[in-house]
Amino acid sequence: MKIFFIVIALSLSLFSSDLLKIHRKLVPMTLLQVKSIAKKDDKTIRILIIVNTNELLIAQELEELIPHKMKNFDIKVDILQESNIDDLMSKKFDSIYTFSLKDETYDIINNISFNGTVVTFSNSYIGLKKGMLIFIDKKKKINIYMNSKTMKLLKIPFNSKFLSIVKLINE
Repeated sequence: MKIFFIVIALSLSLFSSDLLKIHRKLVPMTLLQVKSIAKKDDKTIRILIIVNTNELLIAQELEELIPHKMKNFDIKVDILQESNIDDLMSKKFDSIYTFSLKDETYDIINNISFNGTVVTFSNSYIGLKKGMLIFIDKKKKINIYMNSKTMKLLKIPFNSKFLSIVKLINE
């Protein structure tokens, strides 16, 4: 029985690592598809990762994987633990990347995002259902999902070619 659990744990960690490698490239590339970010005078893209304590090591791995530069932009990544969510207003960010969070935390992020048109990513489909804008998944191929309700509220000007490859989810 122990061997069964070890095999499952290893396969989940490999899947998680594989998905992180996909996210490390696609998150910054997706942000460059936002016209307001691509035309920024300040050539720094700030990504804030919000994480619960249980997934902190995975968030730190993602932080290390995300390139420091892409095209003409510097990329700065910061991690905020969910327990310190009150510090969110004092942070500078262009985008928020979320791990599994409490419903109240998703509500806080949505309020800030909707008021400031911040692009939000989730590493899970549940986060997409809780109002995060984008979820990137890999099964047989890579799929990018967008929450259509959040997209309508935010009115973020994405590149039309990017929108043609996205699957809209009505959650």
